[in-house]
Amino acid sequence: MVLSPAVVFAAALRLRLKRDGQTGEMLGLIAYGFGVIMTVGALAYGSLQLAATTISDPTVLTEAIRAITIVEVQVSALLGWAAIGLVATMSIAAFLVGLLPRTMAWVGAVLVVAAIAFTPTDHGAAGLALFPWIAISCVVLLRENEQPDTLSAT
Repeated sequence: MVLSPAVVFAAALRLRLKRDGQTGEMLGLIAYGFGVIMTVGALAYGSLQLAATTISDPTVLTEAIRAITIVEVQVSALLGWAAIGLVATMSIAAFLVGLLPRTMAWVGAVLVVAAIAFTPTDHGAAGLALFPWIAISCVVLLRENEQPDTLSAT
């Protein structure tokens, strides 16, 4: 499963935000919820793809593909909206508790607005374009943990 690391990332993000008090804890729970939704959406999408490829009878495939396609569009919308929600939550956390640098937060906010603007035309697929931002923010968060603590050095 490609997106099962989304739950691991969201869980680590939740733990990181929990250190920032009640506001951080609430934002962490929201981010974790979006990570779970992303994983469920990816699991459903993958199972629909598998179902479409395992039907060998052409007549059954013709009838099934119509229903599978309709459900697949809705599942990809679920995945895209969850990505939009995760990036929005991380951007809000950056502004409120300093999770990420402000420039990352502004870029995330602009990407969320753009994804929401384009979502009605492609059923949530614009949210999938946010995955590079999520990957970059993951690297930024990992690098934050590598830097030495300047307070303990003084």
